[in-house]
Amino acid sequence: MKEPKPAASVVPVAYLLLEKQGEILLVRSLRQSVEGPWSIPSCVIGKGELPRAAAARLGKDEFGLELTAIELERVHTSYWVSGSDGGVDTAAYMFFARRRDGYFAVDRQQRGEVRWMPWSEVPLEIGVGPREMLERIDCEGMSYSELREVVVA
Repeated sequence: MKEPKPAASVVPVAYLLLEKQGEILLVRSLRQSVEGPWSIPSCVIGKGELPRAAAARLGKDEFGLELTAIELERVHTSYWVSGSDGGVDTAAYMFFARRRDGYFAVDRQQRGEVRWMPWSEVPLEIGVGPREMLERIDCEGMSYSELREVVVA
């Protein structure tokens, strides 16, 4: 059997799903995206960094939140295949944290607008991968999924 060609590269990404009183935090990106302006906060996982540590770093750096490992629950892991030769695949880890207090800092240079939205009003245009992850968590309780031919902008 012929060995498959390895992915050109795999980008590890941590998503931070913050919930407060039945609403989740979405951010409006300052840069244009083909998938829409709203997204779940995310960051690239650094070399030698664990996914949970990356989610905690994201919370602290972008929102001024001190999140402990206990507060960050991994709710979904997904692998997205780009579908093109030489494309970039994504290994995505989604962590959930519930906030009781309503105030936190936002770096407006990094992030544009932030908004708490009810789960039912989350726009479809948050990206194919994140949308799929949310649907798997909500409807099926699945903790792992795979997507083929995802276009990441």
